[in-house]
Amino acid sequence: MLEQNPIQNDSRHARREQLLGREPRCARCDCAEFDALIPTKHRLLEKHHIAGRNHDPDLTLVLCRNCHAILTEQLRKNGADMREQPTLLERIVAILRAIGTALTFIGQALLRWAEELARFILDLDASDFAWREMGKNV
Repeated sequence: MLEQNPIQNDSRHARREQLLGREPRCARCDCAEFDALIPTKHRLLEKHHIAGRNHDPDLTLVLCRNCHAILTEQLRKNGADMREQPTLLERIVAILRAIGTALTFIGQALLRWAEELARFILDLDASDFAWREMGKNV
């Protein structure tokens, strides 16, 4: 099957590469699917208001647009209402749900990174066990 408009597709690809770079990756999820990464006019990363902009505008986390969308959907599923709440107790419920969701989200990434590092250590052991002597004095 032929592409509908190969010149337009190449042009779109070149614009995206100019915005994102040659081999972009999400900092959290490590997504490298070029067409899945969403370019923006200014940046690939966005600030996520962990407790909600209405509850604590200064408490933020930097995520790619893809992970921001995923986390926002998880907040909805967990009932973390980011709208201004009518009472202090309802506000605290919303904040706790939001922070709990964000910590779970971050925790998943930390566990994944730990596994990647553990595999790298095994590879180092297999290729050059002497690396362990270098790390003792650090």
